[in-house]
Amino acid sequence: MKVTLRDKISKETLEELYVQQGRSIGEIAKLCGCGYGSISRLMSEYGIGKRSSKQGLALHFKRNTNFDVEFFKQESPEFFYILGLWASDGCVTKDGGLKLTMCDIDVVEWVKERIGYKNKVFVRIPTGFQNAKTTYTLTFYNQEVAGIFEGYGIVPNKSLTIKFPNIPRQFIHDFIRGVFDGDGSISVGVRSDNGARTQSFRIVSGSLDFVKGIERVLEEELNVRGNKISADKRGAGVYEYRVSRRQDVAKIAAWLYQNDAFGMKRKKEKMLQVLSDARQERRYEVGKAV
Repeated sequence: MKVTLRDKISKETLEELYVQQGRSIGEIAKLCGCGYGSISRLMSEYGIGKRSSKQGLALHFKRNTNFDVEFFKQESPEFFYILGLWASDGCVTKDGGLKLTMCDIDVVEWVKERIGYKNKVFVRIPTGFQNAKTTYTLTFYNQEVAGIFEGYGIVPNKSLTIKFPNIPRQFIHDFIRGVFDGDGSISVGVRSDNGARTQSFRIVSGSLDFVKGIERVLEEELNVRGNKISADKRGAGVYEYRVSRRQDVAKIAAWLYQNDAFGMKRKKEKMLQVLSDARQERRYEVGKAV
């Protein structure tokens, strides 16, 4: 009498492997010496529900941790910088997924190294869109790390509702530097009427509370007075905090990049040039405005 797959694998055994142990269909097929399709059909015959691709991915990362979880449990300048990146350019999902997507590979590679990320960076090269940029993405799943982020207000669908978090004072400049690298800009120019140099430090967010938090911190820490917070005309519901006074922009540059802290290469270079110009013009010296 021919032995069938049903004879070899009972419903109870298949449920134990797939549901209780969390093994994939492919793993079970390899264990039983048969094909993927055979196990898939047997599950259907037994009425065992299959995981969605999203659930399967989450389970895979749970069983195969692809980063250093301990990194996120320690307060450090690097952690709070990365937290700032996630507050601006990252996202968290309800099932514990964490994703960071940026256009600057130097930042993504730095984060990858710091958190011990073992997987490849996903690269998306846009096609058919004028001026669209290549993006680089890190993705991992971990409920514990998602819970740590949630404690700082980084939750699913945070863009319009995120509150400015309670960050230890010694790390607040690291956090804002991360936010700046995610959703900030620095522009330097020359006025056409009189040739005077112009500088503008800018951070945007969909949350007014978050932008007000940045404004409050820069006033308290540096006595910087920015322009009135306004709605960005280029995006409905996006709020903008801008500092245009040159000596104030220099103060921010010195504060953000103290001790030669890491930052996005193109923004850091421009901010340090602002600081260098200010010192040469004796508008800023040894950490104080003059």
